[in-house]
Amino acid sequence: MIYSYLMIPAEGFLLAIAIDILFGEPRAFINIRDTSQKISSWFLHKFVGKKGKIGTGFLIVLATSIIIITPIIILLDFINYGIYRDTLLVFIYAVILTSTFRITSVGAKLKPVIKYIENKDYASADVALSLITGTSVDESNAETINSRIIETIAREYMDGIVGPFLYFIFFGIVGAAIYRIICSSKEANSGESFKMIQLGKFSSYAYAFLNWAASGIAAGMLVASTFLLNLNVGKSSILQISRMSPDRAVGLVTASMASTLNIRLEHHNEYILNEEGFQPQLKDIKNSMKIYYLSIFLMLAVIVIPLTLLMMYLYNMLNFPLLFI
Repeated sequence: MIYSYLMIPAEGFLLAIAIDILFGEPRAFINIRDTSQKISSWFLHKFVGKKGKIGTGFLIVLATSIIIITPIIILLDFINYGIYRDTLLVFIYAVILTSTFRITSVGAKLKPVIKYIENKDYASADVALSLITGTSVDESNAETINSRIIETIAREYMDGIVGPFLYFIFFGIVGAAIYRIICSSKEANSGESFKMIQLGKFSSYAYAFLNWAASGIAAGMLVASTFLLNLNVGKSSILQISRMSPDRAVGLVTASMASTLNIRLEHHNEYILNEEGFQPQLKDIKNSMKIYYLSIFLMLAVIVIPLTLLMMYLYNMLNFPLLFI
Protein backbone atom coordinates (compact mmCIF):
# COMPACT_ATOMS: atom_id res chain seq x y z
CA MET A 1 0.00 0.00 0.00
CA ILE A 2 2.72 2.44 0.96
CA TYR A 3 4.70 1.46 -2.16
CA SER A 4 1.70 1.97 -4.42
CA TYR A 5 0.66 5.22 -2.79
CA LEU A 6 4.05 6.89 -2.45
CA MET A 7 6.73 5.26 -4.57
CA ILE A 8 4.94 4.89 -7.90
CA PRO A 9 4.18 8.63 -8.28
CA ALA A 10 7.67 9.54 -7.04
CA GLU A 11 9.29 7.18 -9.54
CA GLY A 12 7.01 8.50 -12.28
CA PHE A 13 8.05 12.05 -11.39
CA LEU A 14 11.76 11.20 -11.64
CA LEU A 15 11.23 9.32 -14.90
CA ALA A 16 9.30 12.30 -16.29
CA ILE A 17 12.24 14.60 -15.55
CA ALA A 18 14.60 12.14 -17.28
CA ILE A 19 12.31 11.89 -20.33
CA ASP A 20 12.01 15.68 -20.55
CA ILE A 21 15.80 16.12 -20.41
CA LEU A 22 16.46 13.40 -22.98
CA PHE A 23 13.55 13.84 -25.40
CA GLY A 24 11.77 17.11 -24.57
CA GLU A 25 8.00 17.58 -24.67
CA PRO A 26 5.77 14.69 -25.83
CA ARG A 27 3.95 14.78 -29.16
CA ALA A 28 1.02 17.17 -29.43
CA PHE A 29 -1.68 14.47 -29.45
CA ILE A 30 -0.62 13.25 -25.96
CA ASN A 31 0.46 16.65 -24.67
CA ILE A 32 -1.99 18.07 -22.11
CA ARG A 33 -0.79 21.59 -22.77
CA ASP A 34 -1.39 21.50 -26.53
CA THR A 35 -4.58 19.42 -26.36
CA SER A 36 -6.27 21.53 -23.67
CA GLN A 37 -5.28 24.74 -25.45
CA LYS A 38 -6.92 23.52 -28.66
CA ILE A 39 -10.07 22.42 -26.83
CA SER A 40 -10.30 25.70 -24.90
CA SER A 41 -9.72 27.71 -28.07
CA TRP A 42 -12.52 25.79 -29.85
CA PHE A 43 -14.95 26.46 -27.01
CA LEU A 44 -13.90 30.12 -26.80
CA HIS A 45 -14.58 30.69 -30.50
CA LYS A 46 -17.82 28.71 -30.31
CA PHE A 47 -19.27 30.78 -27.46
CA VAL A 48 -17.62 34.13 -28.06
CA GLY A 49 -20.98 35.84 -28.67
CA LYS A 50 -22.69 34.48 -25.56
CA LYS A 51 -23.63 36.54 -22.52
CA GLY A 52 -22.53 35.83 -18.96
CA LYS A 53 -18.83 35.85 -19.75
CA ILE A 54 -17.59 34.67 -16.34
CA GLY A 55 -20.12 31.82 -16.09
CA THR A 56 -19.52 30.74 -19.68
CA GLY A 57 -15.77 30.88 -19.10
CA PHE A 58 -16.15 28.64 -16.05
CA LEU A 59 -18.15 26.11 -18.08
CA ILE A 60 -15.48 26.14 -20.79
CA VAL A 61 -12.70 25.39 -18.28
CA LEU A 62 -14.89 22.74 -16.62
CA ALA A 63 -15.70 21.06 -19.94
CA THR A 64 -12.04 21.11 -21.00
CA SER A 65 -11.02 19.59 -17.65
CA ILE A 66 -13.61 16.81 -17.96
CA ILE A 67 -12.50 15.98 -21.51
CA ILE A 68 -8.83 15.79 -20.47
CA ILE A 69 -9.07 14.31 -16.96
CA THR A 70 -11.70 11.60 -17.54
CA PRO A 71 -9.51 9.47 -19.88
CA ILE A 72 -6.59 9.82 -17.43
CA ILE A 73 -8.68 8.54 -14.51
CA ILE A 74 -10.12 5.68 -16.60
CA LEU A 75 -6.65 4.71 -17.83
CA LEU A 76 -5.13 4.72 -14.33
CA ASP A 77 -8.07 2.74 -12.95
CA PHE A 78 -7.84 0.19 -15.78
CA ILE A 79 -4.10 -0.32 -15.28
CA ASN A 80 -4.69 -0.88 -11.54
CA TYR A 81 -6.24 -4.24 -12.40
CA GLY A 82 -3.74 -5.35 -15.06
CA ILE A 83 -0.49 -7.28 -14.99
CA TYR A 84 2.79 -5.35 -14.62
CA ARG A 85 0.66 -2.79 -12.79
CA ASP A 86 3.46 -0.92 -11.01
CA THR A 87 5.68 -0.62 -14.09
CA LEU A 88 2.82 0.59 -16.28
CA LEU A 89 1.65 3.12 -13.68
CA VAL A 90 5.15 4.60 -13.37
CA PHE A 91 5.34 4.94 -17.15
CA ILE A 92 1.86 6.49 -17.45
CA TYR A 93 2.62 8.96 -14.64
CA ALA A 94 5.85 9.92 -16.43
CA VAL A 95 4.19 10.46 -19.81
CA ILE A 96 1.39 12.59 -18.35
CA LEU A 97 3.73 14.63 -16.17
CA THR A 98 6.05 15.48 -19.06
CA SER A 99 3.18 17.46 -20.58
CA THR A 100 2.43 19.37 -17.36
CA PHE A 101 5.90 20.79 -16.77
CA ARG A 102 8.58 22.10 -19.14
CA ILE A 103 12.30 21.92 -18.38
CA THR A 104 14.34 21.67 -21.57
CA SER A 105 11.72 22.72 -24.13
CA VAL A 106 11.95 26.42 -23.20
CA GLY A 107 15.64 26.59 -24.03
CA ALA A 108 15.15 24.46 -27.17
CA LYS A 109 12.39 26.71 -28.50
CA LEU A 110 14.24 29.94 -27.68
CA LYS A 111 17.55 28.77 -29.17
CA PRO A 112 16.69 29.73 -32.79
CA VAL A 113 15.31 33.09 -31.61
CA ILE A 114 18.57 33.84 -29.81
CA LYS A 115 20.49 32.79 -32.94
CA TYR A 116 18.50 35.32 -35.01
CA ILE A 117 19.31 38.03 -32.47
CA GLU A 118 23.00 37.16 -32.59
CA ASN A 119 22.82 37.65 -36.37
CA LYS A 120 20.86 40.91 -35.86
CA ASP A 121 17.92 39.48 -37.84
CA TYR A 122 15.24 40.97 -35.59
CA ALA A 123 12.37 40.51 -38.05
CA SER A 124 12.92 36.73 -38.12
CA ALA A 125 13.42 36.70 -34.36
CA ASP A 126 10.06 38.43 -33.93
CA VAL A 127 8.31 35.86 -36.14
CA ALA A 128 9.97 32.91 -34.36
CA LEU A 129 9.15 34.34 -30.94
CA SER A 130 5.50 34.97 -31.90
CA LEU A 131 5.13 31.23 -32.56
CA ILE A 132 6.08 30.64 -28.91
CA THR A 133 4.23 33.48 -27.19
CA GLY A 134 1.26 33.82 -29.57
CA THR A 135 1.81 37.57 -29.89
CA SER A 136 3.92 39.81 -32.08
CA VAL A 137 5.20 43.38 -31.82
CA ASP A 138 4.73 46.15 -34.38
CA GLU A 139 8.40 47.11 -34.33
CA SER A 140 11.09 44.49 -34.82
CA ASN A 141 13.70 46.08 -32.57
CA ALA A 142 16.24 44.37 -30.35
CA GLU A 143 15.16 45.81 -27.00
CA THR A 144 11.49 44.89 -27.34
CA ILE A 145 12.25 41.37 -28.53
CA ASN A 146 14.89 40.86 -25.81
CA SER A 147 12.34 42.02 -23.25
CA ARG A 148 9.73 39.53 -24.45
CA ILE A 149 12.24 36.68 -24.37
CA ILE A 150 13.23 37.39 -20.77
CA GLU A 151 9.58 37.75 -19.75
CA THR A 152 8.83 34.42 -21.45
CA ILE A 153 11.66 32.71 -19.54
CA ALA A 154 10.38 34.06 -16.21
CA ARG A 155 6.74 33.17 -16.94
CA GLU A 156 7.61 29.67 -18.15
CA TYR A 157 9.53 29.07 -14.93
CA MET A 158 6.36 29.71 -12.94
CA ASP A 159 3.91 28.01 -15.35
CA GLY A 160 6.13 25.16 -16.44
CA ILE A 161 8.11 24.35 -13.30
CA VAL A 162 6.97 25.80 -9.98
CA GLY A 163 3.19 25.52 -10.47
CA PRO A 164 3.08 21.93 -11.82
CA PHE A 165 5.60 20.72 -9.22
CA LEU A 166 3.61 22.20 -6.33
CA TYR A 167 0.22 20.96 -7.51
CA PHE A 168 1.60 17.49 -8.17
CA ILE A 169 3.02 17.26 -4.65
CA PHE A 170 -0.21 18.37 -2.96
CA PHE A 171 -2.93 17.15 -5.35
CA GLY A 172 -1.30 14.45 -7.42
CA ILE A 173 -1.33 13.94 -11.15
CA VAL A 174 -4.90 15.24 -11.48
CA GLY A 175 -3.94 18.45 -9.69
CA ALA A 176 -0.96 19.00 -11.98
CA ALA A 177 -3.12 18.31 -15.04
CA ILE A 178 -5.85 20.77 -13.97
CA TYR A 179 -3.21 23.42 -13.28
CA ARG A 180 -1.87 22.95 -16.81
CA ILE A 181 -5.40 23.05 -18.29
CA ILE A 182 -6.14 26.41 -16.63
CA CYS A 183 -2.80 27.82 -17.80
CA SER A 184 -3.52 26.63 -21.34
CA SER A 185 -7.05 28.04 -21.23
CA LYS A 186 -5.60 31.42 -20.29
CA GLU A 187 -3.09 31.20 -23.13
CA ALA A 188 -5.88 30.35 -25.57
CA ASN A 189 -7.58 33.75 -25.08
CA SER A 190 -4.44 35.91 -24.96
CA GLY A 191 -3.82 38.19 -27.89
CA GLU A 192 -7.35 37.74 -29.22
CA SER A 193 -10.22 40.16 -29.70
CA PHE A 194 -11.79 42.06 -26.82
CA LYS A 195 -14.78 39.67 -26.78
CA MET A 196 -12.44 36.69 -26.56
CA ILE A 197 -10.49 38.24 -23.69
CA GLN A 198 -13.77 38.98 -21.87
CA LEU A 199 -14.88 35.37 -22.32
CA GLY A 200 -11.54 34.19 -20.95
CA LYS A 201 -11.82 36.21 -17.75
CA PHE A 202 -12.63 33.18 -15.61
CA SER A 203 -9.47 31.34 -16.69
CA SER A 204 -7.47 34.52 -15.97
CA TYR A 205 -8.96 34.78 -12.46
CA ALA A 206 -8.42 31.05 -11.85
CA TYR A 207 -4.85 31.37 -13.12
CA ALA A 208 -4.15 34.23 -10.70
CA PHE A 209 -5.71 32.28 -7.80
CA LEU A 210 -3.74 29.11 -8.52
CA ASN A 211 -0.48 31.05 -8.75
CA TRP A 212 -0.81 33.18 -5.61
CA ALA A 213 1.80 30.99 -3.89
CA ALA A 214 3.65 29.76 -6.97
CA SER A 215 4.46 33.31 -8.10
CA GLY A 216 6.07 34.18 -4.77
CA ILE A 217 8.09 30.96 -4.69
CA ALA A 218 9.14 31.40 -8.33
CA ALA A 219 10.24 34.99 -7.72
CA GLY A 220 12.20 33.91 -4.64
CA MET A 221 13.98 31.11 -6.54
CA LEU A 222 14.92 33.47 -9.39
CA VAL A 223 16.27 36.08 -7.00
CA ALA A 224 18.28 33.46 -5.09
CA SER A 225 19.74 32.16 -8.35
CA THR A 226 20.92 35.63 -9.43
CA PHE A 227 22.74 35.95 -6.10
CA LEU A 228 24.36 32.53 -6.44
CA LEU A 229 25.45 33.35 -10.00
CA ASN A 230 26.70 36.78 -8.87
CA LEU A 231 24.41 38.50 -11.40
CA ASN A 232 22.35 40.64 -9.02
CA VAL A 233 22.97 44.31 -9.78
CA GLY A 234 19.50 45.75 -9.09
CA LYS A 235 18.34 48.03 -6.31
CA SER A 236 14.66 48.57 -7.16
CA SER A 237 11.85 47.00 -5.14
CA ILE A 238 10.40 43.90 -6.79
CA LEU A 239 6.95 44.52 -5.29
CA GLN A 240 6.92 48.10 -6.51
CA ILE A 241 7.94 47.07 -10.02
CA SER A 242 5.37 44.26 -10.13
CA ARG A 243 2.53 46.75 -9.54
CA MET A 244 3.12 48.08 -13.05
CA SER A 245 1.98 44.76 -14.54
CA PRO A 246 -1.76 44.14 -15.06
CA ASP A 247 -1.20 40.47 -14.15
CA ARG A 248 0.10 40.34 -10.57
CA ALA A 249 1.06 36.65 -10.68
CA VAL A 250 3.19 36.98 -13.81
CA GLY A 251 4.22 40.51 -12.84
CA LEU A 252 5.88 39.39 -9.62
CA VAL A 253 8.00 36.82 -11.44
CA THR A 254 9.02 39.07 -14.33
CA ALA A 255 9.65 41.92 -11.89
CA SER A 256 12.18 39.72 -10.08
CA MET A 257 14.14 39.47 -13.33
CA ALA A 258 13.79 43.19 -14.08
CA SER A 259 14.90 44.20 -10.59
CA THR A 260 17.82 41.84 -10.00
CA LEU A 261 19.32 42.29 -13.49
CA ASN A 262 18.42 46.00 -13.44
CA ILE A 263 16.82 45.87 -16.88
CA ARG A 264 13.75 47.49 -18.39
CA LEU A 265 11.11 44.98 -19.49
CA GLU A 266 8.47 46.39 -21.82
CA HIS A 267 5.32 44.68 -23.03
CA HIS A 268 4.55 46.51 -26.25
CA ASN A 269 1.90 49.22 -25.76
CA GLU A 270 0.83 47.75 -22.40
CA TYR A 271 3.29 48.31 -19.57
CA ILE A 272 6.91 48.89 -18.60
CA LEU A 273 8.64 47.18 -15.69
CA ASN A 274 11.59 48.95 -14.06
CA GLU A 275 11.50 51.99 -16.32
CA GLU A 276 14.83 53.25 -14.92
CA GLY A 277 16.62 50.00 -15.80
CA PHE A 278 18.95 49.41 -18.73
CA GLN A 279 17.63 48.18 -22.06
CA PRO A 280 17.91 44.36 -22.15
CA GLN A 281 20.81 43.04 -24.20
CA LEU A 282 21.75 39.63 -25.59
CA LYS A 283 23.88 38.95 -22.52
CA ASP A 284 20.82 39.48 -20.31
CA ILE A 285 18.95 36.76 -22.24
CA LYS A 286 21.84 34.34 -21.74
CA ASN A 287 22.05 35.26 -18.06
CA SER A 288 18.29 34.71 -17.74
CA MET A 289 18.66 31.19 -19.12
CA LYS A 290 21.42 30.48 -16.58
CA ILE A 291 19.12 31.76 -13.83
CA TYR A 292 16.26 29.62 -15.19
CA TYR A 293 18.23 26.36 -15.06
CA LEU A 294 19.75 27.02 -11.64
CA SER A 295 16.29 27.95 -10.33
CA ILE A 296 14.97 24.55 -11.44
CA PHE A 297 17.68 22.85 -9.37
CA LEU A 298 16.90 25.10 -6.39
CA MET A 299 13.18 24.35 -6.71
CA LEU A 300 13.88 20.63 -6.53
CA ALA A 301 16.40 20.89 -3.70
CA VAL A 302 14.76 23.54 -1.52
CA ILE A 303 11.02 23.06 -2.14
CA VAL A 304 10.13 19.78 -3.87
CA ILE A 305 12.26 17.31 -1.88
CA PRO A 306 11.50 18.80 1.59
CA LEU A 307 7.78 19.06 0.85
CA THR A 308 7.69 15.51 -0.46
CA LEU A 309 9.40 14.20 2.68
CA LEU A 310 6.98 16.22 4.83
CA MET A 311 3.96 14.79 3.02
CA MET A 312 5.38 11.29 3.36
CA TYR A 313 5.80 11.86 7.09
CA LEU A 314 2.21 13.10 7.42
CA TYR A 315 0.95 10.09 5.53
CA ASN A 316 2.95 7.53 7.50
CA MET A 317 2.45 9.11 10.94
CA LEU A 318 -0.99 10.67 10.69
CA ASN A 319 -2.53 8.77 7.78
CA PHE A 320 -2.83 12.06 5.92
CA PRO A 321 -3.91 10.94 2.43
CA LEU A 322 -3.02 13.97 0.34
CA LEU A 323 0.35 13.17 -1.21
CA PHE A 324 0.20 12.12 -4.86
CA ILE A 325 -3.51 11.37 -5.05
